[in-house]
This record gives sequence, C-alpha cells and structure tokens, in this order.
Amino acid sequence: MAIADDLVSSVDKVLGEKEKSKKVARQVMRDFGGSQIYIPLERSAFKEDIEDEMYEMYTGANISEIARKYDCSFTTVYDSIKHVRKRRAEQKKASKAFV
Repeated sequence: MAIADDLVSSVDKVLGEKEKSKKVARQVMRDFGGSQIYIPLERSAFKEDIEDEMYEMYTGANISEIARKYDCSFTTVYDSIKHVRKRRAEQKKASKAFV
C-alpha cells in the first residue's frame, strides 16, 4: 500500500528508526484511517513558530537569506517580523498588567 509506505517514510525522516516509524504510522491509520482529512501546508499550520524562527534569524541585513530559506517574499518576511514584534509587545504589556 503506497500511502502507508509514504507515511512510514515520512515519519522515519524524523524518528530515524523504521520500527518506531511503523508504530507511529499504524497509530495514525487507526486514528484517521478511512477518513478524508485536509492536511495544511506546514507554513500555515505552524505559522507562529515559523514567524518566530524568522524573527530570531533576522539581523536587519539578511532578508533575502530568510526569504530564500522559507521560500517566501521579502514582504512576507517583513510582515512576519512585524507580527512577532506586535505579539511580543502585547504579551509584555499583558504580563505587566498582572504584576
């Protein structure tokens, strides 16, 4: 079954242990087998994490490097950095309100 082999192969890229990868794949099949599910793109599902990574990489002079790494436009990188700054400022403001 090609999809099962693809799933095992995908999990194995992370775990690096074929038997554990098979166990994870089998569990996913037990949980979702027979269902039609939508699997979002990584950058959509983990947008906040990826924006944080971009922010941490940002030096002020490496926009093209970040855009290349994340396969996105300069505007997307700038917007992501802006979102992280805003989110962190709001978190800081909220934490001060509780002190």
